[in-house]
Amino acid sequence: MPIQLKQPLTITGGTGVTASNSGVAFDGTQQIIQQISIGQDIDVTDNVQFNSITASSWKLGDDISIYDNGQVLGSVTHTGTTSISSTLSINGNAIVTGKITAEEIIAELTSSGTIFKSGSTQFGDTIDDTHYITGSLYDSGSLTISGSLVNEISNDVLLGDNSQTAIITEGAVKTYADTNIGTTVINLLHLFPIIHPVLLHFQHQHQME
Repeated sequence: MPIQLKQPLTITGGTGVTASNSGVAFDGTQQIIQQISIGQDIDVTDNVQFNSITASSWKLGDDISIYDNGQVLGSVTHTGTTSISSTLSINGNAIVTGKITAEEIIAELTSSGTIFKSGSTQFGDTIDDTHYITGSLYDSGSLTISGSLVNEISNDVLLGDNSQTAIITEGAVKTYADTNIGTTVINLLHLFPIIHPVLLHFQHQHQME
């Protein structure tokens, strides 16, 4: 003898879930077959897709845990493109084998490093950019200032090299001026153009004496 339910059971489909007899009440007096589906297979070997999933934490495999505050624990290998609209915080080290493109880089704590691969480095993109360096600057190559090539700081007190790429030190200019002004004719063309005003100043002082 069938058992009749005092309160019928009704299954109704919803968003993403369908029922073959949606909305039909079941009170036990007659058989109703309900087939419930979500529109895609969800077996362990299936490729299941959802628009969004909400949870306090997710565990992927044995190594990766993702929490609702955005924290990721474990090692992650990503081969596609990732877009981050907020802040990315890395508590450990970041190893980048490609390029880093940024509008601004602010370093709160830095340490010395070595760049082994060859290549050029550019700082700034307009003439009004200013770059500050605290400490010493070591240059083993050449230096270009406003289009003029400089490859040495010369302390040649004789000014005999006739170099067009050397900047004369103050000590060399003073020694040369003290030794030669008043006894020989100075060929100003032998001096780097930036030194001309200095030599003229010395010559003017000796003439006044």
